[in-house]
Formats: sequence, structure tokens, C-alpha cells
Amino acid sequence: EPQYTKNQKINLELNYDSKVNLENVCVRVPIFFGDKTVVGMTTTKPNIKCKKGNNKQKLQLDVGDLAPGKYLGRIVMYSVNEFGTTQDHDVVDEAFSFEVINEENQANNINWQHKYWGHINFPEVKIVG
Repeated sequence: EPQYTKNQKINLELNYDSKVNLENVCVRVPIFFGDKTVVGMTTTKPNIKCKKGNNKQKLQLDVGDLAPGKYLGRIVMYSVNEFGTTQDHDVVDEAFSFEVINEENQANNINWQHKYWGHINFPEVKIVG
């Protein structure tokens, strides 16, 4: 599985077929830790136009706040109305997997304890005085 550091982005290419023309479609990407617990979610703005037939969409995810470890990503194509109600068009459960690894000069290059610290590695605490 591909490995990424905090400063790298995940580039994905989504190829899909649509039975109808759709506008204002979004892509939602929930991220799960290796044990299948949900870590968080990211989404696009509703500006994807799906033409009837074959479509291709390039996506980029920033995983810079994830702690070192192995993760899974789900991809959901959906629409949302003016009330915030969503309608899923398609779901790919385990669409991709990846591992986040420490950089060489990362602060306190420690063995991350997900059980105690969670899955988000916030930016370094600054000493200001």
C-alpha cells in the first residue's frame, strides 16, 4: 500500500459511468483507521457535472493531520439539496488504502499510540514564552 508523509497529498483518479446527466454532484471521502473505526470525512463542493456515459474525475486529498498508521478510504458520489439532505448515487466501500509515515525530522519521532491519542496529529505545540 502507498506510503505518505504529512507534506504529501494523495492523488486519485475516479472513473465512473453515469446512466443520466447530473449536475451539482459531490464526492464524499470518509477515512477509516485500519480497525475500521471512522477517523473523519472530507468532501468536494457540489460542482461536479456528470455526463451520461463514462466520466473521469481527478481528486486530491490532504492527509497532513493524520497520525502515522494504516487507513482506508471510501468514495461516495452524492447530491445535496438546499436543506442539506443528501442522496447517494454510488458508494465504493474500500476504494483505496494508504499508510501515513513519520518524516525524518518530525518532532518527537514517537511510536503513535492510537488507543490513547486518537488518529489526528495536530500541528506542533509552539513554545511562545
